[in-house]
Amino acid sequence: MQCYIYRFISFFSCLTFLATLVTIASFKKLKRSFTKKPVSVKPIKYQQLQKDFNRLRTTPEHKLVFDLKYYCRVHGLDLQEVNIVTSDGFILTLQRLIDPNESKSDRNSRYPVLLLHGLLQSSASFLTSGENGIGFYLFRSGYDVWLGNNRVGFDASSGHVEFKYKDRQMWNWGIKEMGTIDLACMINHIKKETFSEKVALVAHSQGTTQTFFALSKDHTPELGQSISCFCALSPAVYSGKLLQKPYWKFVRGLSSRMYDLWFGVHSFMPIMLTMHSNMLSSRVYGFMGYLVFNYLFDWEDSLWDLEIRDRHFIFSPVYVSASLMKWWLGKGGFSDHGCILEEYNSADNIETVWFNEDFPPLALFLPYHDELVDGLKLLNRIIKTESKVDLVKTVHLKDYSHLDVLWAMDVNEQIGKPLKKIIWKTAHDRERRICPTGCEGL
Repeated sequence: MQCYIYRFISFFSCLTFLATLVTIASFKKLKRSFTKKPVSVKPIKYQQLQKDFNRLRTTPEHKLVFDLKYYCRVHGLDLQEVNIVTSDGFILTLQRLIDPNESKSDRNSRYPVLLLHGLLQSSASFLTSGENGIGFYLFRSGYDVWLGNNRVGFDASSGHVEFKYKDRQMWNWGIKEMGTIDLACMINHIKKETFSEKVALVAHSQGTTQTFFALSKDHTPELGQSISCFCALSPAVYSGKLLQKPYWKFVRGLSSRMYDLWFGVHSFMPIMLTMHSNMLSSRVYGFMGYLVFNYLFDWEDSLWDLEIRDRHFIFSPVYVSASLMKWWLGKGGFSDHGCILEEYNSADNIETVWFNEDFPPLALFLPYHDELVDGLKLLNRIIKTESKVDLVKTVHLKDYSHLDVLWAMDVNEQIGKPLKKIIWKTAHDRERRICPTGCEGL
């Protein structure tokens, strides 16, 4: 009965919260329109890239459909999907880019790479830019590209072998389970399918959080023995100044009980997914998603291909637990402590070592305009405290913000090229794998 009360109250409070966000975000958009003040101005380099992209783009790419396989087929590839089951019964969707004209032996000669998405996102975040995105770029370079999706995803009705949507146990999970269980399940499946002892891991934002959490010496450091390298894009280990915005302070100011009443104890704001599937067209939903997330996270889109901007947002958000969001935003969680490993008291404690010798080779990709998280603080910790961590590369992205590492128009140049070289340099069994394009002699 208590769960039903929480669900009833949280439905109206979440609806109010979302309506308020949409209203404020829309007002800000209109205000800019009337004052003729642009949200952002493209640098000259990106203005030319936008012209080139518009000239080369084909008609099918303009379609806005909630079908990731469609966008793969536009580029001549298939997206293979398999459901895998975690040790606690959750069903994960693991995807693999496939060239339908490639033999199985050639496919298995590619070195395996797992791409792991960020908070409220899905694997689509690596593919919605098409050829101008990390997923397609690594595949074209010669890698075996796998894409992970954390528990529940878009379909809460078939997310667990036993629990149903209404069961509270279905939503009793957070960053710990996503790191120590989900990530391990994905990697073990890929190892089995590719006959590889190790897998390269490229993660963005929350994907880096669950990885760093899992690899810490107090959790499952042995997982590092199965990862040939860990490339962290916009690593979310320390919080940035954006979390001091009034709306985040409001959530952080709620007591644990008030948070449960406001946001429930099941899925976090499921009204967004209801709107996605039953109420709004893909075009309207994509635009509204952009509007709200732009307001909440205060990033710019000046480096993106604006013709496909709304496409990125029809694949988010996904279902996540209210418990997970409480950890991210609530009292006593990430935004309160300032770092992901709260048992070490605060973000200012850099004396305690987090990782041991099992930690895989690490590469950091740090956007300088990222106000959501503080990547430079993590770099400082790695250099000063984590002597067991082999930092093989740090890429400083002076013009990038949090999502530019996925969707900037020059992401293949700024992110893709360093990625493919780092992955190959640290690859485990190179002698039986094809050498990626541009990695000869490494």
